[in-house]
Amino acid sequence: MIRDPLGAVKSTFTEEVNRVLSELGSATRFSPIQVSRVRKDYASYGLPVGFKLARDLNLDPERAAETVLERIDVSKVAYSSNVYRDGGYLNLRVDKVRFFRDVLRLASSEELGREERKGVKVMVEHTSANPLHPLHVGSGRNAVIGDSFSRILDFLGWDVRRHYLVNDCNLQVAILAAGRSKVRDLSPKGKVDHWFGLIYAISNAFLEIWRIKNGANSESRLEEWTEVVERIGRMEPELLRIGELSEEEVMSLLRSYQRKEGDSVLMFREITESVLKGFMETLGRIGITYDGFDWESELIWDEWVNRAIERLERSGYLRREGKAVYVDLWEAAKGDENVRKVFELSED
Repeated sequence: MIRDPLGAVKSTFTEEVNRVLSELGSATRFSPIQVSRVRKDYASYGLPVGFKLARDLNLDPERAAETVLERIDVSKVAYSSNVYRDGGYLNLRVDKVRFFRDVLRLASSEELGREERKGVKVMVEHTSANPLHPLHVGSGRNAVIGDSFSRILDFLGWDVRRHYLVNDCNLQVAILAAGRSKVRDLSPKGKVDHWFGLIYAISNAFLEIWRIKNGANSESRLEEWTEVVERIGRMEPELLRIGELSEEEVMSLLRSYQRKEGDSVLMFREITESVLKGFMETLGRIGITYDGFDWESELIWDEWVNRAIERLERSGYLRREGKAVYVDLWEAAKGDENVRKVFELSED
């Protein structure tokens, strides 16, 4: 059963052209993506057969296209009315009545374009906002794009798993954890990601004040950060107990969590799992769900990060800059034949 009439037109047209090319002893082949609509005849689709084949047959493009046309079996091309030559092109004219009859029938049954199950798994990781404050408009946009892409792949026959990468080992989460450590006796109020968002905001403000007082930031912003603290304090007075935070205090907590030490694991997980719960509540309102969550911390604890770096080191694409390591994606891309073709890159 054809569910994609236009796809069927393009694929059967190229299959028939390629069959003839094989009979003629030519190594030239076409793919459906090369089939394009003919501008002066919107019911026709063309392939530059003659131009590609001319050298193989030692003929001019028009004669090369004519040679292929003489051997085309029109009955093997879906929705074909006829095939004709236009210069060095072979054009397929579509039977519009049959074509649009099937398009309308499929559209009404929501089957238009749906493909058979491929039996191939694909993972889509999307959104993955840091779990420290409510989702913003940008995160919402990313979630809609990621979920839409997942649904399209599912519609096209892939076995899709939607995953969320939980970035729980970064400085921002550590700032939130440092603030939470000062008010662990408080229970969340209202929507949980909003409440932790307030703790993050005031904790970050306290840290910036510490940096200014210790010469690590511009003094001109002291008043600005003090106003942030006061504004949040009016909303949740008990959060003022957090007080100033030092960089060492924050980094010590982060290092402890990355090493899976002591009470830090319970505190970081309480925070991130709570905020994620708030995220899922928000995204669930528009039907966005996930099949799995991959934790950055577990990649570190289980040595996956070290193993990945070791493999990248052997690949020759790993670069170092101070204490940072990064992958030279441009150099890696140039080593892939398909990427070189798309971007017309040389191997040099």
